[in-house]
Amino acid sequence: MDGGSTCESTCSCLTGANNCYVKSAGGVYTCAKSTSSSANVVTATAPTCTKTCNWVTAFGGNAHATKGTCQTAANLANGQTCQLGCATGYFVKPGTGAYKCAAPGSAPTLAAAGSSTLVCIKGCSIANINTAAKASSSNRGTATIGAGCEESSTGSGVIAPGKTCQAKCSAGSKITANTGLFTCPAGGTTATVNGATKCPVDPVCDLSGAVTYGNKGTCTNSITALATCNQGCSSGYHRVGTTQCGTSGTGTCTWNCHGSCATEDSCITESNSGSCTKCPTHYTFTAANGQAYGTCTLKLGVITVKQAVTVDSSYHSVAQITGNKQKGFEVAYGALLGTWGGSASSISGSYKTGCTMKSTVAARRSNVVISYKAVVSALLSSGAYTAARTLTKAQFLSAINAVKTSAGLNSLTLAQILTIGSVSMTWSSASTTGITGFLSLLVAAWCWTQQ
Repeated sequence: MDGGSTCESTCSCLTGANNCYVKSAGGVYTCAKSTSSSANVVTATAPTCTKTCNWVTAFGGNAHATKGTCQTAANLANGQTCQLGCATGYFVKPGTGAYKCAAPGSAPTLAAAGSSTLVCIKGCSIANINTAAKASSSNRGTATIGAGCEESSTGSGVIAPGKTCQAKCSAGSKITANTGLFTCPAGGTTATVNGATKCPVDPVCDLSGAVTYGNKGTCTNSITALATCNQGCSSGYHRVGTTQCGTSGTGTCTWNCHGSCATEDSCITESNSGSCTKCPTHYTFTAANGQAYGTCTLKLGVITVKQAVTVDSSYHSVAQITGNKQKGFEVAYGALLGTWGGSASSISGSYKTGCTMKSTVAARRSNVVISYKAVVSALLSSGAYTAARTLTKAQFLSAINAVKTSAGLNSLTLAQILTIGSVSMTWSSASTTGITGFLSLLVAAWCWTQQ
């Protein structure tokens, strides 16, 4: 041995395959360097080799038994336990087949008082219950086995004894109550069912009636469940959204309001800032010529916007998001708010007058949280707050990938964006120049006129 090095000895199987010796202590050798001209000195601690139990070879005549964790004697040292297993399609009966090494050199014994040799119970095969579940007729959709029906540790498609599973229906149909629930008894083998699985098709929708200020368009009296159609509009009217046959047989219309409006259907026209009927918190409603709709504007003043975005640590770790990478995250968010004065694809540049951006990066549940704090000038406050309120994962993805090359960031995927946090907004101070004049311009620009 070279001076300053160490080595370690092991114990071997000295008496064949039935049992072995495992090292329980010692066996480390160290060659200390001599400080004199004499030879280096070796210090050692002799190994302590402890005999293990013999292999578990007696399966009690059980043709479906497997070795489980009782693979070799070397894995079963004094005081350790192992569990025999069962072949595919069979399950270990609780309290059977567990062994313990109580006397090294001898066969293991049953692990606990009252336990017994291995008993393998046959599970209920999916094949035995599939026929009823997949039965179909003119008034049924297709039924498939639910995920709970595959509770086999080997994934062999077997229901474990004592377990239940519920068949499920394909899209466009619903399962009838009290049908398709399969139970594998404690003794296994054959499942019972509370009723043959029934999957009646969802009812069709009659969407052929003319809508107010419109006509039926492509809609008929037999639109199938989940299908869509387009209702027509009279001259001078705009169709908003798509009509869909819901699973209860009724059609619905949906649309997207402008980001300055309150959520859901708080507008009369899709994506129009002058058609809001209700405003979110912090916004002021201004009616259009006395109508029930109008604009939602934010009071002029410097604001501070706080918002957090959580990304998966597979994108970048907390330790990696520093320097240019962190600046890339800040530039992307600033571009989304409209406060970044440079190119959206470059970290070179500065924020617009009166605007600043800071961020902190922290770990949370193995994910990465980027917390933004943006100070926004009075001139840009309304647009910035609206952008933050309506920020989507797709928008954040686009902004990050636009600046990734300049910032040295990896390409971000939608799946790596875990959450877009809610927005906190506080007033920092009032604008000191041109508030009244600027508000007039806003009202003039955003006002919706309807005669």
